[in-house]
Amino acid sequence: MSSSDLSNLQAGLCEAAAEVERLTRLLLDAEAAEGINDDVVQRLFHSAVELFEHKHDAGLREPFLPGRPITATSVAVTASAMLAAVELEVFELGMWQAWSGGRER
Repeated sequence: MSSSDLSNLQAGLCEAAAEVERLTRLLLDAEAAEGINDDVVQRLFHSAVELFEHKHDAGLREPFLPGRPITATSVAVTASAMLAAVELEVFELGMWQAWSGGRER
């Protein structure tokens, strides 16, 4: 793939992310998130997790935008669901973090 094609893909993803963020905020503000199909949320989340892992390997450490607070409850609910989905216990996560020197925050 050419560098021009890659630049177009990256620009398209940036535009799509802005639109997803805008639509999400509108739906949450209208208390209408329940009407979104679960698979839509799962596809977005799956893509975000995969992209974050690759960006983390390249040096990105903060998963959230600066100045955009997220609640501890939101993080706890999400992290718990992620760990359960891959059958990973909190203890195992702690061991992995201790043993993988290159993956720390």
